[in-house]
Amino acid sequence: MNLAGLAQAGDAAAAPWFVAARALQVDRWPEAWHGLAPDTLSWPLDVCTVQALGRQSAGYAAWFDDCSAEPLLALARQLDAAVQQLGGQAFVRLNSRSPKDALQALRQGLCVRSGAEALGLFLSGSRRCAVDLRQALARRSAVHMVVRAWQHIPAGHEFRCFMQHRRWVGTSATGATSLDSHQALAILQPVMAQMVSHSPVADAAFDLALLPANEAPGLRAVLLDANPLIASTDRGGYARADGTALLFDGALVGDLPRGPVGLRPSHHA
Repeated sequence: MNLAGLAQAGDAAAAPWFVAARALQVDRWPEAWHGLAPDTLSWPLDVCTVQALGRQSAGYAAWFDDCSAEPLLALARQLDAAVQQLGGQAFVRLNSRSPKDALQALRQGLCVRSGAEALGLFLSGSRRCAVDLRQALARRSAVHMVVRAWQHIPAGHEFRCFMQHRRWVGTSATGATSLDSHQALAILQPVMAQMVSHSPVADAAFDLALLPANEAPGLRAVLLDANPLIASTDRGGYARADGTALLFDGALVGDLPRGPVGLRPSHHA
């Protein structure tokens, strides 16, 4: 299959996810959700910048129209200003997804300290972002650059929370965790109540991290991302055969595996 054929195949595979995810992209988050997330700066990209970002992405140039790379100079300056404004260390992504599959991310991680380093993430070949840029161009959907203050997340402190029919139905650690299940759920509960009550959709998967509280001892829940709950959604710990990472409130429905019941807290949104 040639490059054009690969691009078309990628478009067909990505279309259902992109459509489902549109209502949950960062630029469409309810104000209440933004208040639960790290400090963030974002701005829309014009079509020329979107085309240039795709055209200069290693391995995916053929997916985009031939165009000048000059808009990326201005983008690098914007990124640099945003990174410095947020304390000199940041996480960058599109409003749809992050370039976590890019070569630079795989080699050096996702923390960036300059505009050049931030732009390099996208240009070092992220299929995720290339697909999203093509989808956005084809659908005339807005593309936003999103820059967040970097968060140091301890191992085992990130969770994926599942909402179905506007009800929090389960939580999965994204990796092995030593946190007490009851404590983790108690911290997540008030944040998930806000997530559910303000959600523009009935079904979703939310990524949250438990980080040190700002002005008191203990932990606080911080919103990292929101994704559609469809067949391809990553289940995190739900995929573990031993079930030790599973935290449940009732039975999951639809295409999610039920798995063993590890905990049934009584107060969930």
